[in-house]
Amino acid sequence: MPNKYHALIPARGGSVGILKKNLAEIGGKSLVARKVISAINCAEIDRIFVSSDDQDTLIEARKFGAIGLKRNYEASTNSATAYEMVFDFLSNELGCTLPARDYIIYLQPTSPFCNSQHLAEAIEISKMNPTRSVVSINKVHSPFEKLVKIQDGFLESVVHGDLSIAANRQDLTEIYSPNGAIYIFQIRYFLNFESFPVIGSLPYVMSTIDSIDIDSSADLKLARIIEESRIYGD
Repeated sequence: MPNKYHALIPARGGSVGILKKNLAEIGGKSLVARKVISAINCAEIDRIFVSSDDQDTLIEARKFGAIGLKRNYEASTNSATAYEMVFDFLSNELGCTLPARDYIIYLQPTSPFCNSQHLAEAIEISKMNPTRSVVSINKVHSPFEKLVKIQDGFLESVVHGDLSIAANRQDLTEIYSPNGAIYIFQIRYFLNFESFPVIGSLPYVMSTIDSIDIDSSADLKLARIIEESRIYGD
């Protein structure tokens, strides 16, 4: 029997920037609903779990077809890590029944433009390389060699000094950053190494717009403008 892919959507009720952020709407649907629908529309995903400490969020998730799981308090605080959240899920009465060779697709609802096509493409990379995790990334605008830091009140290059700051862009290193939208990893990897996979994982590159992450009211406003422009073709 082939290994299965299970979507895990973390949707904590509390948020520092936006109250009940995961229930905020873009295009008439909440962030958690958008993510559940994207997972449902991806044929490769077997089951969809939403982990939350918030009852309204769980009701919303179940309304759109996900399995809603109440998260423990310790994995729901502002300081709780993604690792603690996944471990809490795998300790749940449903999570602990998943075969160790199956895969978790960790999907943040705050990535509203990550859709079912992105999920299918990332899963395809995973299937071609079953021993590797897959992490979605996007290109960082500035090459690494052009980054600066403030040292004793003055600007200094992070790496090579002034020559790299003035160098042509095509001669410098292209760099990428995990955008938080998709993490795919085998359950046994997670349990054996007790870590969230990034280094050594395979990349799935997404565009800058599709990589937007809702962290503030300004992010939410921008995402709504982008969504409206897509709907009406502006």
